[in-house]
Amino acid sequence: MVSRPERIGRYRIDSVIGVGGFATVYRAHDERLDATVAVKLLAENHSLDPDVRERFLQEGRVLRHIGSAHVVAVHDLGETERGQPYLVLDLADRGDLARRVQERRAAGWRPGPADLLAVAEPLAEALAGVHVSRIVHRDLAPKNLLLRSTRVPVPGRAATVIGVDEALVLADLGLSKDLATASGFTVTGGTAGFTPPEQRDGPGRVDHRADLWAASAVLVWLALGHPPDDAGAWPAELAANGWPPALAAMLAAELAIDPAGRSLDAGTWLVAFRGALAPPATPPPVVPRPPPVAGAPGRRRVALAAALAAVVGALGGALGVRSLEEGAASDEQQVEELSGGRQRAEASDGGRDLAITGPREVVVGETASFEAESAGVESTVWVGPDGRLHPDADALDVATSSPGRATVRLIGADEQGRTL
Repeated sequence: MVSRPERIGRYRIDSVIGVGGFATVYRAHDERLDATVAVKLLAENHSLDPDVRERFLQEGRVLRHIGSAHVVAVHDLGETERGQPYLVLDLADRGDLARRVQERRAAGWRPGPADLLAVAEPLAEALAGVHVSRIVHRDLAPKNLLLRSTRVPVPGRAATVIGVDEALVLADLGLSKDLATASGFTVTGGTAGFTPPEQRDGPGRVDHRADLWAASAVLVWLALGHPPDDAGAWPAELAANGWPPALAAMLAAELAIDPAGRSLDAGTWLVAFRGALAPPATPPPVVPRPPPVAGAPGRRRVALAAALAAVVGALGGALGVRSLEEGAASDEQQVEELSGGRQRAEASDGGRDLAITGPREVVVGETASFEAESAGVESTVWVGPDGRLHPDADALDVATSSPGRATVRLIGADEQGRTL
């Protein structure tokens, strides 16, 4: 049994929320701000270990640099008189997803498509915010997906696993890796059943696609009640439980042993998932893709997802097209100059078309507005320069505040989950 201190710093301790191998989390009251918070205290024995101590403090620093509403926020960092560091975090007052699903399943509940979507959308948003900060979580699992009450209800949410007055937030970045300063190589670690092969069988090179593997394992777990098995029986189990074959195919691709077989990023992962979740009863015919015309004016080959890069300088810059990843599958993309200093970039593949129209340049301080057009595409997701996702929006406004280059992406998926 964990002894509960009366106070940690200026925070009055109310109760124990959870106990882990390295730290204890308390429900506490900030008397200065009159707010209920969570205080995460590193265990006394681990506080003497410089490596563990630094990793604990690094978690707080990482969280301070991630501005996603779906990643738990840190408000303070301190140290007790006994030399134990602590973090002051948002309180997730509704528990975690692991416990929520366990309790619901014990009562006979089974998830539907809306439940998977209610988890996938904020999870993708959280990962986009983490990854745009050049961070890999490395321990994405149901126990680290927390639920908190929110004053901004989600209108029209049909899910039963997450209420309209609840928000899902990603927590526990204690195993996270900063790709900007690290080599990418990692030691083994993570939660059993939700650890990608390159991390589980390490040491190996780990990047953001490790989190996409884990996110896909979370969806399999949510749909079936257990993570994907090594024997590969889970796709047949999905089919036996009435889930569409396209969903199993999409998740199987994201759970590939080779990270190259997974999505480029969280936005692509989400739009592929949304397309695969509700495919048509009869798949549409596949339209053969015509071979590219040699020397065709105004055309170039780019990576799988269409991308527009808005360059904002003191007097503006240029809106252009760039390759997202060398060697990625490609679509035909055409860039057209329009009047008024605007450009239109269109990507097409097999009867599917996706286009962004926006300014070639903007003055710092102005807002750049981009419009979307699509055909043969069931759903779309904008990926803003800050990594935030904007599903099925007709337009995206980007505020500029300093000179530099910002990337705006639009990703589409057809009814079979194929992305463009």
